[in-house]
Amino acid sequence: MFQSRIPIFDTQKSAARLNILQAHCCPTTSDHTLFIPGPDGATNGEEDQSSQSVARYLFQGDYSRKLYNTVIDDENLEDMFLCMSASKVEIYRPPTFVKNARKLMSS
Repeated sequence: MFQSRIPIFDTQKSAARLNILQAHCCPTTSDHTLFIPGPDGATNGEEDQSSQSVARYLFQGDYSRKLYNTVIDDENLEDMFLCMSASKVEIYRPPTFVKNARKLMSS
């Protein structure tokens, strides 16, 4: 009877979000910003919530209050990290990655 109102998250939306992040996280004075969402990015035993939010924002389509959740559902997403500058982004990932990420990498 009622259609789902869940927006479809695709590679174009992910790329648009990436451009927004680059504009806000990578000032021209800084070389790079590094996001490590998994346990490898932990300091004092606590995983980096900002990096986790960035990973979920870019690759899972999470937004608003969903970003307060500090749990990443996908183990592969936890194993990746990204290095971002104002002009380029490098994504380091395990061989098996988030669903549909291949399309994002090829665009």
